Amino acid sequence: MSYSPNEDQLLINIVEHLKLPLTNISLKSEIANLIDIKSLADNSIRLIDGFILGLNLAQNELNLEPVSVSEVLSDAAHNLTKTARIYNCNLSLRIEGKFAPVMSSKTEMESALTLIGQTVIESNLDKNKEVIINAYKSGNKIIAGVFTSDLKITNDSLRKAIISAGLVRQGLPDFSHSPVAGIYAADLLLTRLTSKLQVFHHNNLAGLAGNFIPSQQLSLI
Repeated sequence: MSYSPNEDQLLINIVEHLKLPLTNISLKSEIANLIDIKSLADNSIRLIDGFILGLNLAQNELNLEPVSVSEVLSDAAHNLTKTARIYNCNLSLRIEGKFAPVMSSKTEMESALTLIGQTVIESNLDKNKEVIINAYKSGNKIIAGVFTSDLKITNDSLRKAIISAGLVRQGLPDFSHSPVAGIYAADLLLTRLTSKLQVFHHNNLAGLAGNFIPSQQLSLI
C-alpha cells in the first residue's frame, strides 16, 4: 500500500509526539540512576527515531557517502551493550575480513542494524544466549546483521510479519511495544538504502541481515 507525502508527514508528527513521555522517562531515570529503565526507554526512542528516519528517506533525496560496514557494525554493537546486559545475552562483534566501503548513509544503516539487534536480543528466552553482530562476504556482496543459534524464522514468515506491520500503519500502532516494530522499521530503512531485511544462515547460525554491494571504485583508492 502506498502513502502520500502528506500522510507520511502527519504520521511523523504524531509519532514524534509519542516520543515526549519516553524522553521524560529516560531523563528522570538517569537522574534517579535507574539504569535499566533508562536503557529500555532509550530503546523505544531509538525505535521511533528509526521509523521516522525511514519515512523521511521516502520524502527526501538520499545523500550517499562512502560508509565503512565494519565501523557501522561496531557502533551498532556499542548501542546494544546495555540491552544485551538487561536481557542476559552474550553480545559479540565479528568482522570476517576487510571490506571496501559501500555507498550508503551511515546514520540510517546504523539505525537499521541497531534495531535488528534490539529485536533479536529482546526475543531472548534463554539466559546467556550468544548474539553476534556479524559481517562477511558472500559473492560480490557484504552480508551485515545480527546472528544467533536459536533464531527460528524463515524469509517467508519474515515478509509476512513486515507486511502485517505495514498494513496497520494507518492505525498508528504503538511502535514502542509492538513485537514486529523493530523488524518493520529496520526493513523500511534498508529498503531505502537499496537493500532489504532477510534471513541468512552462516556458520551454523541464523540471522537477520541486509546485503550491501561494496564500491569497486573506492576499493582502488
